[in-house]
Amino acid sequence: MHYSHTTLATTPTDQTPFIHQWTGEGEPRAVLVIAHGMGEHALRYAPLAQAMVDAGF
Repeated sequence: MHYSHTTLATTPTDQTPFIHQWTGEGEPRAVLVIAHGMGEHALRYAPLAQAMVDAGF
């Protein structure tokens, strides 16, 4: 599994969205997008991301 993160351009309200990406080997079956709530941290979903990559997503 490969993990990377990046940021998007700053929004008009001075927010800088982060993108976390987990990828496996080969072509994925699908792309999953998770939008977390304001009180959560995106890396909380790392175990789920690992399970999804292992399942071929």
